[in-house]
Amino acid sequence: MFFSSMLDLLGRLASLNPCLIKSYSETWPTPDRFFFDKLRLFIWNNPQVFTASEVAKHLLEMHSGSFWNFDLRREMLFLLHDRWNGFSPDERKKIVKRLLSGPDKTENESDEDYKSNRPEIAARYLSWLSSQGCELLPHYQEKLEALKLSICNWMDGLPLL
Repeated sequence: MFFSSMLDLLGRLASLNPCLIKSYSETWPTPDRFFFDKLRLFIWNNPQVFTASEVAKHLLEMHSGSFWNFDLRREMLFLLHDRWNGFSPDERKKIVKRLLSGPDKTENESDEDYKSNRPEIAARYLSWLSSQGCELLPHYQEKLEALKLSICNWMDGLPLL
């Protein structure tokens, strides 16, 4: 309840004074896996506050732990989807490359688990984006298809969100 009220307040403030919200959001601590990362993704999705190019820059600079945070995947994917067509071809290419590289290995993840988890997570994100109409360049679509073929028991259409 509190968090949704905070999102509502941020949205209203952004419509009244986008520059102020932008300034505030750029002072929030990074990374912050419990609160500010989610708010950041929400406000980045507001075109009154951030341009698509600014969002792309922030996404490419975002801490890996935040970018790949499982609890933020919904917000991350909706942000990517909603702003996709605003990204330049070069920005899309860089974002797709980051997605293809997958998450970093976590502290408590075995090498074996990481070897199987990384490609599947990357493929799930990119497959979802592609299925939602976010066009990948043919070269990257081929890489995605090859990645999916490399994953044992891959099934398209498994829920991600």
